[in-house]
Amino acid sequence: MKFDPYALKNTEDPYPADAWLRNNDPVHHNEKLDVWFLSKYDDVLAALKDPATYSSARYLFLNQNPDDIVRNMQSIDPPRHDGFRQMARDAFTSKRVAALEPFMRSLVRELVGRFEGRDEVDLSNELCWPYPATVIFEMLGVPEADRAPFHGWAHDMAEHGNVGIGLEATRSVSAYFDTLVAAVSYTH
Repeated sequence: MKFDPYALKNTEDPYPADAWLRNNDPVHHNEKLDVWFLSKYDDVLAALKDPATYSSARYLFLNQNPDDIVRNMQSIDPPRHDGFRQMARDAFTSKRVAALEPFMRSLVRELVGRFEGRDEVDLSNELCWPYPATVIFEMLGVPEADRAPFHGWAHDMAEHGNVGIGLEATRSVSAYFDTLVAAVSYTH
């Protein structure tokens, strides 16, 4: 079997191919993409512990030029990855999340309150997107005045992935946070 991660049958239902790989070809090489797929737990764990041999640099966009991928925590290797992971862990401590509870409760009340007296509500656009996005913006320190562009960027990334318009949106988000981090670093 030649495993193609982009084949429609594998993206719609990956479990049969995953099972076949695990049972028949647990260390599978896709020659076209020049990528190795590991499908057994112990092999994956060993690879995660050996970034000198196994890199995350190509992440999930196997058919894309690695130089076009905007780097994030999922697409960088240790030791840089470890620093990002520590920052994320610090941002999501139970104490930090608990401190945000009043804000989160107030926000959900505000968003749901907008539904009053209406016959129809678009939960995806009016609750499921703005609620977690606003909480994350708050956690990351994104000023309220800067939050509006993220709606368009998130839509473009979701609709187009990491190519074309989606790639440009990803770069815009990355550039914004680079600027924000530089401003915070400069003032502290």
